[in-house]
Amino acid sequence: MSGHSKWSTIKHKKGAADAKRGKLFSKPSRAIIVAAKEGGGDPSGNLGGSGAVSWLCERRGVVLVPADGVDEDELTLAAAEGGADDVERDGSSYQVTASPELLASVREAIEGAGYTIDSAELTMIPKTTVEVADESDAKKVLRLVDQLVDNDDVQDVYTNFDIPEQVLEAVAG
Repeated sequence: MSGHSKWSTIKHKKGAADAKRGKLFSKPSRAIIVAAKEGGGDPSGNLGGSGAVSWLCERRGVVLVPADGVDEDELTLAAAEGGADDVERDGSSYQVTASPELLASVREAIEGAGYTIDSAELTMIPKTTVEVADESDAKKVLRLVDQLVDNDDVQDVYTNFDIPEQVLEAVAG
């Protein structure tokens, strides 16, 4: 008899879970059906072409060097020998930027001067940033970025927002 009772319990739990899942999909499905009947939207569902907002950023080589025990002037000289454009402290590390074609030579120059490198990669750096100082907005932005990163169709996500440290701590906490 315990097998029957166990199946009954599983069946009821599964039924409840299926009902919740059905409600989750029914509202967006109805919205799609209504939009289709009204003839709205282009079903081809592309918000922008590939690289549509790439003008907001520029491709750069970035080398991250841990800041512990590093003399900024010496690091700047070593990076400049490799062709770096800028050295800037960013929290607990220095961010060395260079043109994409000089990334390898900048990395070699920094390593040759005896510095440890956390990472060296090509990335997109925003030309301008937008400050997100409101906690509610910061939560929404971070949630959107997380969803984009988790989407299998998205390869890379680059942003131009800047959340102040105290807002970021409040949102994360």
